[in-house]
Amino acid sequence: MTDASKKAKAIPLVPAVASAPGKTILFGEHSVVYGKTAIATAVDLRSYARVDPGPVPTDDDSQPAMLHLCMPDVALDLHLPADAVATAASTLAAGTRPYDLPWLLSSASRPCSLEPPARDALLALVIKHHNETDAPAAPLSDTQTAAALAALHLISGILCLRGPTRSHPSLTLTLRSAIPIGSGLGSSASLCVAMAAALLAARGTIDLAPDGASLPPPAKRAHVAEASVPLIKENESSPTKKALDIINGWAFVAEKVIHGTPSGVDNTCVTFGGALAYRKESGMETLSGFSSFEFLLVDSRVPKNTKVQVGKVRARHDMFPGVIQPVLDSMDAVAQAGRTLLRGEPLKPLISALASFESPAAPIPTVEALESLIAINHALLSAIDVSHPTLDTIVAKARSHGLAAKLTGAGGGGCALVYIPTAAPVAAVRALEHELEGELGCAVFRTDVGGDGVRLHATAVVTSSGNSAHLGQKRTRADADLDDDSSALAAAVANGSLKLMTTMSVADVRAAAGSGFAPHMVEKKKQ
Repeated sequence: MTDASKKAKAIPLVPAVASAPGKTILFGEHSVVYGKTAIATAVDLRSYARVDPGPVPTDDDSQPAMLHLCMPDVALDLHLPADAVATAASTLAAGTRPYDLPWLLSSASRPCSLEPPARDALLALVIKHHNETDAPAAPLSDTQTAAALAALHLISGILCLRGPTRSHPSLTLTLRSAIPIGSGLGSSASLCVAMAAALLAARGTIDLAPDGASLPPPAKRAHVAEASVPLIKENESSPTKKALDIINGWAFVAEKVIHGTPSGVDNTCVTFGGALAYRKESGMETLSGFSSFEFLLVDSRVPKNTKVQVGKVRARHDMFPGVIQPVLDSMDAVAQAGRTLLRGEPLKPLISALASFESPAAPIPTVEALESLIAINHALLSAIDVSHPTLDTIVAKARSHGLAAKLTGAGGGGCALVYIPTAAPVAAVRALEHELEGELGCAVFRTDVGGDGVRLHATAVVTSSGNSAHLGQKRTRADADLDDDSSALAAAVANGSLKLMTTMSVADVRAAAGSGFAPHMVEKKKQ
């Protein structure tokens, strides 16, 4: 019996597409480092991950199974032998007993962390195959390396690519994102959640739809140009609570690959959507008593450095604790008030001890309260010197049009949020958008904050009968067999013309594959 025949069969995969939102910090930037409350919300700029399985390898197959990582947004395109990835992912530290390895107790539904020896082996493999390309580019950047390692850890863990005991599947993992990288909007968490969901769905650990039923219509999401990732108008679903927990667990260990010691706030917010309150001593609390709010998300295009900003606040706190600590306490009070609003509870002003208990203060209207808290929070962040002249200009321009705004994230650059109440004058919002784009050169996205988390999307595939079919919907056995026309999909990915294939017809697939069109991710504002 040959070694190949002793191997367990490769885990069968199906095509799968998942998307996940970004996240933003509404209140509590920096003060959360000092044990205060932060409010994080999902923001409806989304990342997409698609898994396209290759042929199932056979015992006499002379072509090795390959893993293709297609990540155009970070200029990364890698082809790696699946067996080599499996071997690297199984690397042991000197003196380690195999049965001590955490991944031996893991499965697709039980996430495990990437061990340092396996990380080093995977990194060496990525660098080796990057350098062996026909036209090797510059050395891999930190962003490219982190993205590749996170993807390979998810692939090897969820698909059980561990050692030489199993035949490994070929697949292409394609990632695209509408979230500006390095903007503080959770782009890495969004991609990790989308990757985890797509791989789990491709393996069958989570369902694309229960019992093959028709998938429910989507919730409202950000507007995206037609030349960008196609919007899902039908055939999408939310995973179950159990599935969300599994997705979140894998996304967290992938975030650890990228960031080392993340808090877990980003991936949790991105997975479940909505909003959550986080405090070190008490953990996370889901805030579910509100509908989503509309904001302008303004990318200042000023580079930021979170480590520098956190260090700046720490230095001032150590130098003037009696000055900075009260500011942090005030930030906490703002976040607590925001928490009350987002729980759907009335926010009442503090009343004087002399006030009559027979005439309690009336609740503050939600819009007025949110506008005031946003303005106060930005002023407090400016007081600890984490703003930037461009961010302050964005806030001032918003105020001149009667709108409240604040920086979001670490500051020193990055993004700002401008709250758009339902009753905001359309002309004022449009004027502000033109000023921010034309005068300041900012990128402006109009989106909802506090909306959907991760979503699974039914995926159009080319079938032997020449028809378009969708995962999660019942198909005949004949339609379930893909013919060689599915190579149009691979060609589209290879030539950069295709971001994602979701609910697209066969004609759309073939047209995209031959067009050579490579659009950029550009968000379109509401008209």
